[in-house]
Amino acid sequence: MNRVVSGVLSMTFISLYKAITMGGAFFFYAGIATVAWVFFYTMLPETQGRTLEDMEVLFGKFHKWKEANALLETKTQVHHGGDGNNRSGMIQLETKGPSL
Repeated sequence: MNRVVSGVLSMTFISLYKAITMGGAFFFYAGIATVAWVFFYTMLPETQGRTLEDMEVLFGKFHKWKEANALLETKTQVHHGGDGNNRSGMIQLETKGPSL
């Protein structure tokens, strides 16, 4: 996907900046990037710290991922004692100072 977008960008830039100004071309591409960012930010869930089974639940139905995410969050809170902060499965080690 990265190569396709890079190819389209490089093939259209010269003709675009000749049709409109150089600054207009950059603002046009910035607008496309902003619309894409808003789309992906609102339409795709965060997947950091999720298991593959959770991914199957989240991406099983595209239009109902928010409901699935809420269900997984409540499941995680119940499993980890209510706070839901330890989703990564990592253990925090306590360091002690020198003994007196």
